[in-house]
Amino acid sequence: MFAKLHRLVSRPRAVAESLGRAPGSPAEPWGIYTLANDGVFDSAVALFESLQAFAPGLPVRVIPYDDRQQRLAAATRAFGYAYFESPATDALHALGREFYPTQDFAARGFRKLAAFEGPFERFLFLDSDVLALSPLLPLLESFAASRADLLHFDTDLDQVYRPGPLRERFHARGARGFNAGLFGGRRRALTVQAFADCLRTLDSDWTALLVPNAEQPFLNYFADSAGLAIRAAHELLPDYCSTCWPAVGRIERAGGSYRLRDSGRWDEGWRLFFAHWAGFPLGPEMPNRALFEEFHAGGTRRLQQIDSGDRS
Repeated sequence: MFAKLHRLVSRPRAVAESLGRAPGSPAEPWGIYTLANDGVFDSAVALFESLQAFAPGLPVRVIPYDDRQQRLAAATRAFGYAYFESPATDALHALGREFYPTQDFAARGFRKLAAFEGPFERFLFLDSDVLALSPLLPLLESFAASRADLLHFDTDLDQVYRPGPLRERFHARGARGFNAGLFGGRRRALTVQAFADCLRTLDSDWTALLVPNAEQPFLNYFADSAGLAIRAAHELLPDYCSTCWPAVGRIERAGGSYRLRDSGRWDEGWRLFFAHWAGFPLGPEMPNRALFEEFHAGGTRRLQQIDSGDRS
């Protein structure tokens, strides 16, 4: 089952050279990754525009979801961002196919975990359906100071583990069941080889233990099995909500911040790090859609201005 994967991950020199770095060269202190293709072009444009506002100067790398990259590649260059391509990406995709042989969408989600093998010592991974709503450098600095391996935002054990002894054991150790569409990580807290070795402990009836939700339960299973140090983002900085899900209330701009209103939650009125439309396709049913439209319109104008300048 893992023979092909072993061949793919036993090439650290190739991985380093694919990044344009000599093997063993130092990592950059921090940066941001996303996983995307032309199919999520509009979401990616809105995400990029939000990063222009709240992460100016931070490097951003796109992990290719697949080969459909023509429109997105042009936008990525226009925003001053770049791609991250590595043998680790294909190795992780191959591992995903072992668990989702007939569900390529789920298997391709494993590709995002190549971020752990990338050039940033501390990073944020953002799915394309995320918008940044607060300055991200203070968050990355606090994450580094915490010495944690992983940083999470929304949590729900029911979206990760089935009821039973495994869930009870991990929960007793502090497992929270974090969302894998938005998280922070420390470089090489997960390696492809260590991840594959961990998943070898699962057998063919793994769905009796884990909820089949793409890469999410497997990242949690690895983190909980390996005993990684995990922190909640809202614990690191004051006045921040413990959720980024736009469905919990109204998101309102107040000065330079975006705050949660009309939620009835304990963190009502606090700032949001991000908006993450997990579970909502791009469309009229998106809660707080006006927020997406704001950043999408800004990003579209930016691309038009850049395009006009290139042709003049």
